[in-house]
Amino acid sequence: MGIILMAGCKKNDEPLATPPEDEIEVPDAEGVVYASNASSNFEIWKLEGESNEQLTQFNDVDAWWPRYSSENAAILFYSSKGSRDINDYTSAELNVMEVDGSNIKTIIAKGANGWEQHGLANWSNDGKSIVIAAEDPEIGRWQIYVCDRYGQNPIRISTRSAVDYLDPVFDLDDQSILCVTVPEGETNTESNYEVIRLHVADGLEERLTNNGRRDQHPALAPNGSHIVYESLIDPDYLSIGKWALMEVTLSSGNESTLLDNDHINLFPRYSKDGEHVIYTRLNVESFAMTVGRVNRSSGESKLLVSEEYQCMNADPF
Repeated sequence: MGIILMAGCKKNDEPLATPPEDEIEVPDAEGVVYASNASSNFEIWKLEGESNEQLTQFNDVDAWWPRYSSENAAILFYSSKGSRDINDYTSAELNVMEVDGSNIKTIIAKGANGWEQHGLANWSNDGKSIVIAAEDPEIGRWQIYVCDRYGQNPIRISTRSAVDYLDPVFDLDDQSILCVTVPEGETNTESNYEVIRLHVADGLEERLTNNGRRDQHPALAPNGSHIVYESLIDPDYLSIGKWALMEVTLSSGNESTLLDNDHINLFPRYSKDGEHVIYTRLNVESFAMTVGRVNRSSGESKLLVSEEYQCMNADPF
């Protein structure tokens, strides 16, 4: 399901090292939360200016996919069995904690709601709801559900049971959801995922990309003008597939390339001021994952954390 990132856990209790100055860019007014195996298994970290703080302290599980809510002063994240398969949705549980890492609670356990597996949770903008993708064994497909902020009372929003819906995020007004799926009436394959807008009230779908490629992990600009997402521009690249970061201008539907280089670029999120896109970079030579950001105006990209450890799933705040 979706993109699976594989990474070994490097056993080391030292703090994250600083990359060379020509590769690092310290966020001025904004921070990011992300997952890293700098202290053994994957844990949640918070980078704010020059401060890099480990928030979780697990011994036998991986913690990943942090999502920061300023409204709730809380962070969602997943925990799963310690494994090289970071996106282990089969054992994943959704947790919430305060922004300092305290008061961790599991809000959607493995097997909850009869789901075979679940993942990809995101907060609503008002902090009152969570959108999540989950596989109902009676449907046999991944569908989109909206829960309350405590992970309770899930309501299915997607309406077509013959296709998968993935990568949900709320629109600015929280009345619709951006996600990826196979467009209605088209061939049902992963290579045909496009970004759509899914209306919460009635499940109505609006297609937002139309490029014939596999698109995933959309995110909406803070002013609602653009969508950024990763797109599989070359399925045969190094037997892995080459993913670039693309943008669509919603008023015109025009698509443009934001970041396309020798690396694989994934999981884009807009900075809060909309000037940058934060993303996960997979170095195709070293297979090191790290967090970077690209300037939308200049196209210049910099690392935010070291390649010495595996780092991914960054979310700005």
